Amino acid sequence: MESTHQLGRRGERLAEQYYRRQGYGIIARNLIVHRREIDLLTRTPDGTTLVIVEVKTSAQSIHKARSALDRRKRHRLAEAARALQEMGMLHEHALRVDGFLIDCSGSAPQTTRIEGPLVQGGWGT
Repeated sequence: MESTHQLGRRGERLAEQYYRRQGYGIIARNLIVHRREIDLLTRTPDGTTLVIVEVKTSAQSIHKARSALDRRKRHRLAEAARALQEMGMLHEHALRVDGFLIDCSGSAPQTTRIEGPLVQGGWGT
């Protein structure tokens, strides 16, 4: 049985594979900015938008993964986004924050991407 850490890393690899298949450029994995970790930082295929991808993997259900994208987590993602802006990484790019949820409870992982801007109360939590 996988540890929580192993499950999380597997989820991050699945997310990276998904975004690569969609034509996104991978800028960084597990990027630390101002003591906040960004699981995956990508660039859209047209190069205009940087995307912070927050990956949540659950061995129980997609709902369990979604519940981990709570208000506290969204606040930390907002802090990471501000840090990227302060570092000058966004001067020519828009920014989007995606949630990438993975349910590993079945025989094959099931994924859901929640695409959209980071907004207060977003992602249905």
